Amino acid sequence: MREVEGLALVQAPRREDYRYGDPVHIVGEIVTPPVLEGFSYRDYLARQNVYSLVRYATVEVTGERTGSPLRAAMLDFRTRL
Repeated sequence: MREVEGLALVQAPRREDYRYGDPVHIVGEIVTPPVLEGFSYRDYLARQNVYSLVRYATVEVTGERTGSPLRAAMLDFRTRL
């Protein structure tokens, strides 16, 4: 196991016990996004500065919410629509 730093797209089951701003610990398989026939998912994500996928991830909330209270309120409102 090794620690890495940067942006990654985490693929994990949807759960209701974590939200925007929650500090989390993520464990999973880190892979390079694939180049599919006729479409480069790797290039698509790279344009958003995402260079890795985390597959089969488990997510554990490790603390209380941090981040922007305004953004948290907007996201909470949006999920209720």
